[in-house]
Amino acid sequence: MLSASVKKIENKNQVKFAPLLIDYRQNQSEESITIFFKKIHSLLYRVAYSFMENNADAEDVLQISFLKIMTNVDQCKGLDEDDNEAIKAWCLSIVRNVSRMKLRSQKSRHQREVKVSERISSVV
Repeated sequence: MLSASVKKIENKNQVKFAPLLIDYRQNQSEESITIFFKKIHSLLYRVAYSFMENNADAEDVLQISFLKIMTNVDQCKGLDEDDNEAIKAWCLSIVRNVSRMKLRSQKSRHQREVKVSERISSVV
């Protein structure tokens, strides 16, 4: 059940992220984390898409990023100051790093596939 403070936050236009993440951290509140992700999803998606340049990979990046956010919420410094911008910056840094890791992985996979193709071509 959502706490009264989280219900008030959900109804406001300008959402404060810190109370949602604190409620999730303290109570493992699925509702709080769901509200948080709904409010920040479009921003994070745009960043992931700008790196990945396709919907499927951007969604993959978001899933991994959201899991990292959920498991590392204690590391977010913006929670203590109730600083939305610091929380956004922390989330964006996670999305950027996950995007870069995925791009590196795709690049190395492509390079391995090219080498295998070259070996097959030389055998035939």
